Amino acid sequence: MLVRRWLWLSALLSLSISVGGLALANENKGGYRVIEVKGQVRVKSPPGSNYRPLATGGIVRQGDIVYPAEAARVTVLCEGSRIWKVPPGVPSGVNSGCPVTSLIRTRGPMTVNDLNYTLYKNMGWLQLEQNQLASAKVNLQLAIDLAPEQAAAQCLMAQVLDKQKLSQQALPHWEQCLAYASGLQPEEANWIRLARERLK
Repeated sequence: MLVRRWLWLSALLSLSISVGGLALANENKGGYRVIEVKGQVRVKSPPGSNYRPLATGGIVRQGDIVYPAEAARVTVLCEGSRIWKVPPGVPSGVNSGCPVTSLIRTRGPMTVNDLNYTLYKNMGWLQLEQNQLASAKVNLQLAIDLAPEQAAAQCLMAQVLDKQKLSQQALPHWEQCLAYASGLQPEEANWIRLARERLK
């Protein structure tokens, strides 16, 4: 009964936000200019891609992972002329350094796909918290199938796989988590930290 009530409230909250015409803005399709690189810096665009060198003048996009060497420096010009100095020695998702500042845009009502994603993701999250790992894995995979570029389900799936001692299977989900998490929500900031630890 508690689970049903929690899911209902979660869906209602998501629905009430959308009915008002609010939704997260789309990612910056043009990308952000790299204005300084000193030392070895690599970038990848998950899923499944390899790291490639990044140089001054290059472009990084939402969803990319930037990985400067320990002593390297890299500076990115983000939206609104905001500067992001990428932390050295750890992988960082562009979303965390250049979060979309125009967070709210007008959009139609919440779709069935949006609602299903939210329900599957929240159910999987609750099952993870209750250590019901097999059920969590099923629900999170359903959420990922609906919206593979949403960070939350990817981050949660990585945690499920780690708890199941399937660390190699968790790595692509940690990459997706790091690539798409913005850090604007407290739980995403924590997931970014976990992803950096696992991917180092």
